[in-house]
Amino acid sequence: MAAQNLYFVAIIPPQNIREEVTAIKRDFAEHYNSHKALRVIPHITLKAPFKLYASAHTQLLNWFGEIPAAIDPFMIELNNFGAFANKDKPVIFINPVVNDYLIQLQSTIIHDFEKHYP
Repeated sequence: MAAQNLYFVAIIPPQNIREEVTAIKRDFAEHYNSHKALRVIPHITLKAPFKLYASAHTQLLNWFGEIPAAIDPFMIELNNFGAFANKDKPVIFINPVVNDYLIQLQSTIIHDFEKHYP
């Protein structure tokens, strides 16, 4: 059986925000034994994780480069914490405040993904 890779689409915040979030993640790791979170770069997920065959990697990169996302740069505010269930332990995250730009970007990515990868 051919190998599959795990992918997701996300916004990676600027370095200063990543450092602040990583400091919070370290604090959680020390106090709540959640060291696994330190392995993942701080991000805002736009398309949940999905698997594709390794042979589709270049095609996926091409798709991503051609997404018709004509959205002007926008600010994202982070506020409070949230959580969702995971197979081993819940995932704790900092809530991004949802705005129209974020919704439009995520919607564009998901709809275009579904067209190309049904």
